[in-house]
Amino acid sequence: MKYLTLKYRSTKKMKKCIICLKKKVINEFNEEHIFPEAIGGNLKIYDCCKLCNSKMGSKIDNELTNNEYIKIIRFLLKIKGKNGIINPFNTLLNSAFEGIKGKLIFEKSGKYSKFEIIQKTIIETENSLKIVCDSDNMEGMLKTINKKIAKSNQPPYTFEDLRKNTTSISHPKLNNIDIKINLENDNKALIYIIPELLKITYELGYYHFKEKYLKDPTSIAIRNAIEEIISGKLIIDMPTYIEIDGFNWKDIKRYNSYQFLIKNNKIICHLNILNFITARIVLSKNSNDYKLINENINESVF
Repeated sequence: MKYLTLKYRSTKKMKKCIICLKKKVINEFNEEHIFPEAIGGNLKIYDCCKLCNSKMGSKIDNELTNNEYIKIIRFLLKIKGKNGIINPFNTLLNSAFEGIKGKLIFEKSGKYSKFEIIQKTIIETENSLKIVCDSDNMEGMLKTINKKIAKSNQPPYTFEDLRKNTTSISHPKLNNIDIKINLENDNKALIYIIPELLKITYELGYYHFKEKYLKDPTSIAIRNAIEEIISGKLIIDMPTYIEIDGFNWKDIKRYNSYQFLIKNNKIICHLNILNFITARIVLSKNSNDYKLINENINESVF
């Protein structure tokens, strides 16, 4: 018996992911922001597969954009994310009344809305119950009261009963609110930012030098580190030289920028993130392999 083997070429367009290096169909790719969209980045590439893109978003981008420093800067500069302007003060704070805590609530535009009190039982005895709660959460208070009195076989409270036995406490509108926030120390915060610096540098290398950069020894080392990070592994050795200046609170701005410099046959990528983080990362140790002039490219944030 003879068998006929038919060979055919798929008509689906394929391309290679610059992270996992696997060839996949076009619809398995989506846009990747080199500087994260949450900090206003608008420079994009389209050569990361959806799976790698998603992993980099959760394991790398989120470490930067959800850093306590960066959240405050995003709020101060009114940089909108997918859900509006982030509220970095979404933690319990003490009010002017002793023992009462709440959260600062802001609108999506970043405008202050109110101080939302967290429900708390102040006094509870066999025959009495005193609760403080936000005026918009009377239903929650009613449930707590009825749960208490159900144990004594008394009829449940109604909203009318609640109104008769409730005292409203208001406070004057404050022009300024002082908030003390316990931020991480600089060194610890920097550790979580390094993966983002590596990712941005790698993607900028590809953005400018295309496929050729993927074969660069430094590029390979950075890519391997990125793959380890998004797989949940810790990188022990830095894949390339990184120098970070620390944090600058004095002159934060609504832009990200980068600059390629050549020094000792190395291509140095100088990064500026919101004028808060500045760093220099070796993108390649073989500048002669690339056609490059010293150039400064600023990316505005809107």
